[in-house]
Amino acid sequence: MFPATFRFLSVIFTLFAVMALPFPVHATSHGTAPALSPAETGTFDALEALGVSPGASMENTGFLDPDAAFVLTAEARDANTIVLRWDLADTYYLYRHRFGFSVSPGSLELDVPRLPPGTDKQDPYFGQSKVYYRQVEIVLPIKRRPRRATEARLKVSYQGCTDLGLCYPPVEKSLTLALPSME
Repeated sequence: MFPATFRFLSVIFTLFAVMALPFPVHATSHGTAPALSPAETGTFDALEALGVSPGASMENTGFLDPDAAFVLTAEARDANTIVLRWDLADTYYLYRHRFGFSVSPGSLELDVPRLPPGTDKQDPYFGQSKVYYRQVEIVLPIKRRPRRATEARLKVSYQGCTDLGLCYPPVEKSLTLALPSME
């Protein structure tokens, strides 16, 4: 029993250490994603170095895999708008200040993302924060030079936790969407 408890506490300690690292939240349009620190890109490597498989640790603890806890869908609403939607499992939440977006190619540019206000939460990891429960929809206006149909490559980063006591490392996703012609 003690080794399993020790392993669980090691996983939690590693995740907390990663969570303490700064992570920039911003929108860029130059085809580059927010920079990730070595700890963020190697979080699961660090867990594996401790002898813990990230997938197995989630199964053993009863916590959901991040892709199941924070289900992301994306659509091109029109020629100049991308809509991102997350459906969140019960007790799971996303931080408003931990979203990051970038788009390529260079002929596309993100305008200011439209995020809903969020809910106030005294968070054990980030203090007073705005968070989203259940569902969040973010609208990304796109400025573009080509009027013809084009492909948008979008990088999205986000981070969330559960009220049950686990905070996930930042997640980064790459998406490709077809933007229709502006004509």
